[in-house]
Amino acid sequence: MKDDLERLLTLKKLTDELRALLGKPMGELVESNAALQRAKARKGMLVSVGDACSQMFIEKGVKPDVIVYDFKIKRQDAPEATRTVLESVEGKRIVVQNEAGTISPRLESAVKLALRGKARKIFVEGEEDLAALAAMMHADDGVLLCYGQPDEGLVLIESNEKMRNKARTIYGKMIDI
Repeated sequence: MKDDLERLLTLKKLTDELRALLGKPMGELVESNAALQRAKARKGMLVSVGDACSQMFIEKGVKPDVIVYDFKIKRQDAPEATRTVLESVEGKRIVVQNEAGTISPRLESAVKLALRGKARKIFVEGEEDLAALAAMMHADDGVLLCYGQPDEGLVLIESNEKMRNKARTIYGKMIDI
């Protein structure tokens, strides 16, 4: 019980080594058309992390079950059109704070709630990039996770036990602060 409580209160921060590791795609790198086709054919939930990625799905008629966004694209303020599209998604919205290079307990909790269908949108005040790692740790088999790889394409990951274990290993190597 003490370990669970400590985990709930511990902010996890990337090391330089982990930052380099996570700078590479954790799944299959694809172009947007391939991502759309896979998303349409999915059997489980679709989780989209990032403003541009989520906007692309929504505008192409593929509604993610969960979107995680921060009104930033490549660390710059997202255009008003992007904000409008993301805010147009109906469903419960959770707002959490999360610093760059970290996974806050509230972000992890929000991701877990959304994966259980308790929320549709997670708005992150700060930085949302590591929400993908949180989703990989907690998603059931068959959940399709998508996030943007800047200037390269989209990364698709279909959740399974191997991916959850890989994500948990990375999370376990993060620094507790």
